[in-house]
Amino acid sequence: MDYQERRRLDSLADEVFGKEVITLDDVRVVLDCIKQLAGDDEVAHSIEDQLHQAVLRMFANGVANASLAQTALLSLKIEFERWCA
Repeated sequence: MDYQERRRLDSLADEVFGKEVITLDDVRVVLDCIKQLAGDDEVAHSIEDQLHQAVLRMFANGVANASLAQTALLSLKIEFERWCA
């Protein structure tokens, strides 16, 4: 994958995270971005963390449901290295 495609996917995920309310379709878009970016562990992991945080914020604000969380957690099945410095 080239730099421009990586940037496009990263921007697409950022667009979702900029929304006040994230839908199930938004979560699916981000999951697709993570799948496509799985070859870049650092970027995939960063987007996964942002997805999980966004869904937690929605729960804290009372606008998320179990289906949204279950779908977001599917990111854990995507294979890439997860590590922290």
